[in-house]
Order: sequence, then structure tokens, then C-alpha cells
Amino acid sequence: MEGKNWATFKKSDRISDKDDTPSSSLLTHAEFVALYNEWHATIGASFIGCLRSSEYMHNRTALITLSRMVDVYPTKSTFGDKLLSTLKPLQEDSNPMQDIKAMAQGYSSKIIRVRDTGSWKEEDSKATKARTDREKKLQEGRKKNAERQMEQMKTDALQISKQIGSDGRDRDSSRRHIDAKGQGMGQGQTQSSARFTPPPASSSAPSRHPRDQKESSTRRDDGRGGAGEGGSSGNSGGGL
Repeated sequence: MEGKNWATFKKSDRISDKDDTPSSSLLTHAEFVALYNEWHATIGASFIGCLRSSEYMHNRTALITLSRMVDVYPTKSTFGDKLLSTLKPLQEDSNPMQDIKAMAQGYSSKIIRVRDTGSWKEEDSKATKARTDREKKLQEGRKKNAERQMEQMKTDALQISKQIGSDGRDRDSSRRHIDAKGQGMGQGQTQSSARFTPPPASSSAPSRHPRDQKESSTRRDDGRGGAGEGGSSGNSGGGL
């Protein structure tokens, strides 16, 4: 490890034009890794706190900064996964800040793209394989769910088509039955009208009410009685 040209920093803040910087003034690789991990964790804690804050400006500032440095930060899978889980509440429909929701969704897609291209360099091979297998299983599950939904939609569409065809045939059958019944009733009425012919009304003999007939009979009886009395009187007068 001593022979490799590891990245490091100078221990001193003084700027020197000399190229022969003594190795004693440089950080060792172990010291550099420790310092890098400390800075990575400190920055990550600040971003996580801003994203979990209820303040609008905290959320917005963190998302803008993270979006601009997405290609170089984060580089650790542990913090990257934690960051993705922190973004989930901001992406939900219940979030009243719609612009923050859109920014969180955009950054989430960016960080996933960077992760899949291998920019999380501190992720070991076992963690990479485990994450790849997990994502593959999730993708297969989503594919199977989509296939089941398509089959269910086809089955529902077929049942609806059958139901519509059955209803149409029932309506046609009912319509034909009603038409045939109406034609039969029409023919029956024609035959009945042909068999029954009401007698013509007589214009010369108007109908009389029984009371009128009784009064007429009474008048005839009175007339006959008056004629008898007159005859009797005449006869009596002749005799005299």
C-alpha cells in the first residue's frame, strides 16, 4: 500500500511552490479515509435533517443542493439507501407542498439512475449483488402483477361482451313476442267485430220512458171515461 499513489491532503494550510513536499506533511491514506468518512457522514446528517424538517426552505435548499451534486455524492450505499427512504414522505400525495413533492420525485429518479450506473463506489460486491437480486425479484413481481391484471381485464371484457349480447337477444325476443301478441289481439278484435253487428237504431219508434208510457195510458183511460159519460148524457137527453 505504501507504493500506491493514494489520494490525500496536506496537513498544513500553507501554499508552497515547491514540488518536493515532504511526505511527513501529507495525510496518510488511512487518515484521509477517516477524514472522508467523517465529512460524508456530517454532510449526510445535515441533508437528512433538512429533508425531515417541516420548514419549506430547509426542504427546498437540501433538494437543490443534492440534485446538483448527485453525480459525486453520496458514494456510500448505506447513506444512499437512507436518503431514498427519507425522500418517500416528501413524494406522497398527502404532501401539501406540491413543488417540494415534484423536486423530491425528480431527485429520487436521479439518485437511482446514478446508483444503478455504479457511482456508489463504496458499495462492496456482496451488497451490490444483494441489491441487484432484490430489485430483480421486485421487477419480476411487478411483471407478474401486470400480467395478472391484463388477464383479469380480458376476462372482464369477455364477460361484459357476453352479457351485452345476451341482453340484446333477450330484448329482441321480448320485442318479437310483444309484436306477435299485438298482431294476435288485432286479429281477434277484427274477428269479434265481424261476428257482432249491433242492430240499427229505429228512427220511427223512439223509445219511451216507463213513466211516459204510464201517463199516456192514464190519459187514454180518462178520454174513454169522458166519452162514456157524454154518451150517457146524450142518451138521457134524448129520452127526455
